[in-house]
Amino acid sequence: MQLEIYIHGNPRGFSYLGPANEKDSFFQRFYNRSKSVGKELIIESAQPYFYYTFLLCKNVLDTNGRPNSYFGITIRFDAYYKSAANLYTLLDTLCNKWVIGNLLRGGKDNYQYVSYELSQNVYENIQTDLVGWISRAIDDTDLLNIQNISSTNNQVGKLNLIDCSSDNIRKYMQKYGEISISPDHLLLRESEHEKRIQTLNRQWTDKLNDLQNKHDAAISNAQGLNGTIQALQDQLSQAQNNLLQIQKEYDDYKSKNNLSYNIINGLKEEKQALLKLADFVDSLGIEQSKIHGDQRKNSFHGNRNNDRNKQDEDDDVLDFNIKRYLLYIILAIVLVLIVWFLFSLNDCSNKGFSSFREEDKTRVAEVVEQPKESPISEKETTKEAEQKTEGILADDENVESDKVNKTGTIDYNTLIINVAEFTKGIKYMTKNSAYTISICDNLKFKPVEGIKGCWKIQDSDFYIGNPNSTETTITPRRSGNDLELQFFVDGYGTPLKRTIVVKE
Repeated sequence: MQLEIYIHGNPRGFSYLGPANEKDSFFQRFYNRSKSVGKELIIESAQPYFYYTFLLCKNVLDTNGRPNSYFGITIRFDAYYKSAANLYTLLDTLCNKWVIGNLLRGGKDNYQYVSYELSQNVYENIQTDLVGWISRAIDDTDLLNIQNISSTNNQVGKLNLIDCSSDNIRKYMQKYGEISISPDHLLLRESEHEKRIQTLNRQWTDKLNDLQNKHDAAISNAQGLNGTIQALQDQLSQAQNNLLQIQKEYDDYKSKNNLSYNIINGLKEEKQALLKLADFVDSLGIEQSKIHGDQRKNSFHGNRNNDRNKQDEDDDVLDFNIKRYLLYIILAIVLVLIVWFLFSLNDCSNKGFSSFREEDKTRVAEVVEQPKESPISEKETTKEAEQKTEGILADDENVESDKVNKTGTIDYNTLIINVAEFTKGIKYMTKNSAYTISICDNLKFKPVEGIKGCWKIQDSDFYIGNPNSTETTITPRRSGNDLELQFFVDGYGTPLKRTIVVKE
């Protein structure tokens, strides 16, 4: 067995005592070695030698008080020594015996060099004790020649002094090629727990990162969906506004169309009345011309005496007066019709242009048919004709008052609120759909004319086109079975009511 002993450190720069051929190739690297523990035994393989180095490293200061200093004792064997724990105890004892108090002073793990260089005397004392102990305690059975030692690129196997069994040290030596033994290292069981904790921590970290990524993706998708929902809600709101605008335009158009329709119907009926009046005038002209022609014919033939001629002249005068008064009657009737037409146009914006009234038709018919029922005889006097004409004109002047008082003849008990779109099987409305409502006669099943009034509704229940028209459109704004329509007829205290059922 070949044995070499060295001491080295940096009291004030690197210092070395031992064979000179090892200084630069091996020990110089301890100067820059990491010093994370207080004491450690380093075992290294450098075939064919094995180096066992005991270090005091953590909290060792040089002579100037600078940190990161160290002190080391190295033994070089030409084989592997299996009892590393015994060697650790021996070297620790020699440091306490020869180094502490001579080269280093302090307590426990805090030491400082007191000399600028290593002491040769200290080196010799350590060498003497080591050689004596090794020669007594180590034999050839303690030194082994182990193979298959790996090099792990500066990775160092770490064992706690408690775990330094021969098998553990040899296994670590073959795996790493370099071992650090220190009471400050983790125990094997602590190391296994630490590895397991690191593995679990890595797994949970990966899982947490995965969940975080999924959460972020879900948040991003939710924000995108919220944006889409908001855009759709804006489009729906715009569509509802457009629908209300279109509904209003439709109601306005329908109101104007109803007004035009009523005006046209009124003009058609007046045209028919004027045509009848024209036919009557034409018939009168033909009869009078015939009578006058016969009289002139009798006068032309000279078949009558002078008295008869005088009577004929009186008849001619009478015929002329009759025609003149008939012309006055016709002009008065036309004037009454024009005045009525103007008043109708003035009222059509609220209640629509009403058709030619039944009373006016009857009145005109009576005037038109009067000559046929009671034609003026040849013996009718001028005074009687004037009285009859004044009576007809007086009656015509009361047409407007009759028109105003006509609503008083309506039976309110037969009036109902009708919905045009209701059928025998469907008696409910759908929310946001338009419906036509009107005031109808429950007995005749048709709209009633000549009524004035207004609709009364809740704004939250309906949107109404024209509240002052007896026929208009409504659009339900909510669903329910308690929506109520009311129509107040002018001059009548109790309103007409109808409860409407509205579904979604």
